[in-house]
Amino acid sequence: MFQAPLFRTMENLLLLLKKASSLLLFLFLELIAILLIVFNNNYQHSVFSSSMTAVNGSISEFTGGISQYFYLSENNADLLKENALLREELLAAKAQLGGVATDSLPRNYSVITANVINNSVNNQQNLIILDKGELDGIEPDMGVICASGVVGIIKTVSDHFSVVIPIINNQSKISCKLDSSNNFGSLIWENGDYRYARLTEIPKHVRVNVGETISTSGFSSIFPANIPVGEVIDVEEESEQFLSIDVKLSTNFRTLSYVEVMKFSYKQELDSINVAP
Repeated sequence: MFQAPLFRTMENLLLLLKKASSLLLFLFLELIAILLIVFNNNYQHSVFSSSMTAVNGSISEFTGGISQYFYLSENNADLLKENALLREELLAAKAQLGGVATDSLPRNYSVITANVINNSVNNQQNLIILDKGELDGIEPDMGVICASGVVGIIKTVSDHFSVVIPIINNQSKISCKLDSSNNFGSLIWENGDYRYARLTEIPKHVRVNVGETISTSGFSSIFPANIPVGEVIDVEEESEQFLSIDVKLSTNFRTLSYVEVMKFSYKQELDSINVAP
């Protein structure tokens, strides 16, 4: 009973072929005639060969284009991954050197790299501890910088560690200048917010613009001139003679993890002639 439908299907197929036999025979004879004309006539053979060459070329070009597309896509993906890795390495290097590139420092300064292993930002006398010490060449009164600018000054050292008084310590006081006019004053910290400090002792007649930058003055061996410190966010009268300038610090002390300690090559010589009156 299962063979009856199959038998009927085969029978219908044979009837269809029988009805179409004339058409199939005609097409077959047409094909034979075309082939005889092409291969027995030089001109027609040439045209056919050229046409087939063009068709084969187009097919090859199409398939080659597809292969090249996937090949280039794969290569582009590899290149994108490589570029992303290189960008990450570059950003890491900039994060370490940043706006204070060591090759831009005066020749009489060298740097010792160190990692921050302890840090505080919420105390009046914040401190930073580094994983490098006296055996690494670090001494008291060396300046400390990071990617964004000034960090502080080395206070004490042991063989393998050192303590930094950052500029967000109420005992800190460093000489800074307004970059627009080179007028200098003292940067102090007293408001308890690690993001801000205050520039004092700027004469009242000096024109100060909100947004202008502040950097180190270079008036000591601790820091050379032009190390970034921050930018002006507000200006007030401190007294009849001086201005009080609020500064947004360029260094983010909360995320600080990597620093460079600055060593002045001629510190001993300079100290020997700096005799207090």
